[in-house]
Amino acid sequence: MNLNTAKVLGRLLRNPVGGSTIQRHVFQGSHRPFLLRNTPQDATAIFNNFPTIRNSSSSVSHHEIKRENKYNVDINELESTVSGIRAHVVARALVDVWVERMTLICKEFGFAELMDANLDWSALINRCKELDHILNKDTVGGVIMNSCLKHQNFALAHNYMNWNRNPTLSVLTNFMKICGENIDVCGGEDRLIQIYEKIKTKNKGVWDRDSGERVIYSICKTRLWKDSFEILEAISVGGEPSPSCYGNVAEAAFRNYEFDVGWKILHEQANRPLPDEPFVAWLNACDPTEENMKTLLEFMDMYDQYGYQKLSSAIKVYYSTNLGYKAEDTDAVPDGVGFVCKVCKNPLNTNTLSDEEFRVLQDHFFNRVLKSEDLFMNTTGEELQSYKTFIEETGPFDWILDGLNVSYCKARSGNSPAGVLWDAVRHFNSQRGKILIIGRKHMMQWAVKYINRIRRNSRLYLINDDSEDDPFLIWATLKSGPRAKLISNDLLRNHSFRLQDPELGRLFKRWRLSQQLSINVDNRGRTFLRPFVEIVPSPQKNPITGHWHVPCEQDTQSPYDVPNKWICLSPTVDKQK
Repeated sequence: MNLNTAKVLGRLLRNPVGGSTIQRHVFQGSHRPFLLRNTPQDATAIFNNFPTIRNSSSSVSHHEIKRENKYNVDINELESTVSGIRAHVVARALVDVWVERMTLICKEFGFAELMDANLDWSALINRCKELDHILNKDTVGGVIMNSCLKHQNFALAHNYMNWNRNPTLSVLTNFMKICGENIDVCGGEDRLIQIYEKIKTKNKGVWDRDSGERVIYSICKTRLWKDSFEILEAISVGGEPSPSCYGNVAEAAFRNYEFDVGWKILHEQANRPLPDEPFVAWLNACDPTEENMKTLLEFMDMYDQYGYQKLSSAIKVYYSTNLGYKAEDTDAVPDGVGFVCKVCKNPLNTNTLSDEEFRVLQDHFFNRVLKSEDLFMNTTGEELQSYKTFIEETGPFDWILDGLNVSYCKARSGNSPAGVLWDAVRHFNSQRGKILIIGRKHMMQWAVKYINRIRRNSRLYLINDDSEDDPFLIWATLKSGPRAKLISNDLLRNHSFRLQDPELGRLFKRWRLSQQLSINVDNRGRTFLRPFVEIVPSPQKNPITGHWHVPCEQDTQSPYDVPNKWICLSPTVDKQK
């Protein structure tokens, strides 16, 4: 008997049900009764063998005592914890704290018992309806299932589904998502398919994005995973599905050894941050070769998909288990000349491009990319030609500013975006050099005094409001030479893959990270620039020692969206031979 159960009995003994102060307790077991006086020390020893408790007073009047139900949570007590918030959310908050309390109880006593426990769902639902008259039984059920998802409580969700025999679509799809997260205990893929068939019967093939994504998550864990393509197509009508949704489908493709399908999905979604799971599935399914790992690393490099802890761990296991490397977490540390790996002391490549590398990038961008890619999608031919002429006649520039991005980087109290942009122009004037600002035509409606000052102290070029400004900024910076600086907090991540060739994509990334500066203007109008990233945030192999260094766990606080952790992969002695 565990201590928690003893405490339950102890509370019972300390607070007898009968009115008399002198108590005795008769435990009716399967063989014989057992008499216990008010001695809580005996509780632990006899509780398992005598679960039925009978209480009698000295006057021999007996009252049946039931074992305390640990799931009988006082709703009024919980409601007091959510007081003080807006009335229309009190009911939802009450459900959430109730589910949280049940989850904490389960963590103490185990989840299995809860699945078939006798819970008073009606009391909770009725109280929610009293608190918020907009709610009904069905909508409260949706709130309950959302909270079960949030707190990862499959047992409670299962209990509710046993109670509610006619759930809504929202409840069903949420329950299917919970089952997908607990496939080993929910009944396996057959249970998921059973729920899926119920959902299809109810929705008659009409999918909204939220319910569709929940179903895709779970159906991708079954033999019917290809049904996800039809659901994807249906929910795409109302908006783009999330990257994690596409990741679920790619993961299922890899798990089922349809590698071409998985990589096709990932390449199509590569300009969005993708989850770790599909890449981990690839490593688990593919043959353990360096060529297959190279496929992954080149994808990560080309599309700036660095991954997080799951992928980092999978890469280390893949290299150490299959390829004969020693895998360790590491950091880049300065050595007086550049940066080296803290573990193996091998140098790490820097971002600075040589003159020849810059010339190759410049030539490829102007002579191939601009002609083959629809880079200026919303730009008219007249606007593009006018801009080319402008750059040829007024360039080169030292500072190229993303006008809108800079103006909204920190609108200080009492100042307009135009005022913030003027603060930045004053700062760059103090640094010397020619300034170019790329903005949009609606900026002419800004405060005239600031626009006039900006025009007098820089070159201001305004493009159409619906034109994409990234290509104009890249064009001007590349045209102005290897030392021109691009000032913007925009990551410009999506342009590396336009170069098609992975090596040119790496050159573009290195150039961007060495020439782009992040900007901030504080409340006093002072301008601060973040220096460029000095280490190439790309998987890199030392051609002499054979060491690999792979970036991982990107730092979301970095203005450059680059990783802040590295993996050092050292070839073992046998590998080097």
